[in-house]
Amino acid sequence: MSKRSSSSGASGTVSPDIPRLYGTMAESSGDGHMLCDVHRTIVYANAAICGITGYSQRELTGKKLSILCPSHERARQTKISTDAIRKIGVWSAELFLQRKNKGLRRCELRIVLHRFPESSEQLLMVMVKPITESLPGVRVAGAGVLQWEQVVESLDDAIVIVDRVGRVTACNEGFVRMLERSRDEVLGSRLPYPWLAASSVESYKQAFKSARRGGKVLNTIIAWRGNDLRQLVTSMTITRLRQQGRQPARYIVALRDVSNVEYVDQLRRADDRLQLLMTELQRRTATLHALIEIQRFVLEGKPIERVFGKIVSAMKELVTHDLGGIYLIQADGKTLCPESLSKKNKSSRCMEGFCFTVGQGLLGAAAQSGERVVVNDAHMDPRSVYPLGKKPGTEHVIVIPLRVKEFVFGILAVVRNSGNRFTEDDADVVQSFANSALVALQNVGLPLSYAGMQEPGHARDVIRAAGLRIITGPGLNVMSSIPRKL
Repeated sequence: MSKRSSSSGASGTVSPDIPRLYGTMAESSGDGHMLCDVHRTIVYANAAICGITGYSQRELTGKKLSILCPSHERARQTKISTDAIRKIGVWSAELFLQRKNKGLRRCELRIVLHRFPESSEQLLMVMVKPITESLPGVRVAGAGVLQWEQVVESLDDAIVIVDRVGRVTACNEGFVRMLERSRDEVLGSRLPYPWLAASSVESYKQAFKSARRGGKVLNTIIAWRGNDLRQLVTSMTITRLRQQGRQPARYIVALRDVSNVEYVDQLRRADDRLQLLMTELQRRTATLHALIEIQRFVLEGKPIERVFGKIVSAMKELVTHDLGGIYLIQADGKTLCPESLSKKNKSSRCMEGFCFTVGQGLLGAAAQSGERVVVNDAHMDPRSVYPLGKKPGTEHVIVIPLRVKEFVFGILAVVRNSGNRFTEDDADVVQSFANSALVALQNVGLPLSYAGMQEPGHARDVIRAAGLRIITGPGLNVMSSIPRKL
């Protein structure tokens, strides 16, 4: 609101007699009055405008009119008002003025350009009238007419009136008490309100949108934050304010504190369960996408080592762990060695090349029994086996046997060395990747070298009995592994 008027011949100076004469009239008015030069510098402000804005006359005099405009509205209002005054000499609007304490006050503003015919002087006469939401009176038996303001202000429930974009235009004392905010802080606020809990922002927006479409929303649970950051749970109702004529739409938001009501806890628990279900759905969807990508590797005929590597890397994204890998039973049928470990880190470097005897440790136990093993605090389990001097301070383990019928080909294992324990849901996700490894083995086949085997014919029969194909030939990455029959 600081652009110059385009009227020619205006010097911008104001005779000191004019504010004095204008002030004689303005001081007797209950509305706010100001005089500004053509550059929108305030040269006079009456006592009423000081009461509306919180500034003293000395603080306003000499300041630009834009001091009373919220910063985010300043450019827009300046352009609109300047254009209107240039064309017709007057501009009026219903808007929010910014008070000295940064609070907002809803007012009706009118600016009139006044030209003095006997001189070249021009002045902007600014009139400000505060707007309060007026509610009609109601006749009460034996008590005459009782104003609704008295009723609303006496309620413990919080009542707020908002416009069509959710901007607060009025509130009762109950709202001020509930959220421990002053009216100056509340009036003019727009979504997302600073006292609306982050977890309820979207719920409030959806409820308000529904109210605008259908005119009413009942008993929606919304959380708010008090000035001391404590959280209040409220039951919220939104109804459209009935108004006469073509007035802008407004809505009444009524809030009742139900923080200590038992059913709210039930609703909160139901919401928590819903959030868990949504999280689980997202995890299952991500798992499905990963498994599809692994299946694409299989269908494209990628080498089994690459398929194993893909399984281990994809599993890391869905089940957080420090070490993951696929171990295969070697040709002697007794040794379990790592074939594909997760990306190199301290844990994987420690375990690289470290083999187990079938039945030894938790990994060997799963290979021997053919049953999955989920052990939290595995570092305290007497069955656990580690390289010399490498026992971790904390360890949780999931081991899934790679089993076809009664044959165990190896195991898929994940290890976590943090305080977060594995769950059965984690184990189910790892199981799905183990199943993909078996599908890959059945479709891609088993690279095999018979060199060094005491009974190559027996090895061939066992592999075929397990439903796996045998791939032989030069240039293959040889695994020299056969399934172990349970």
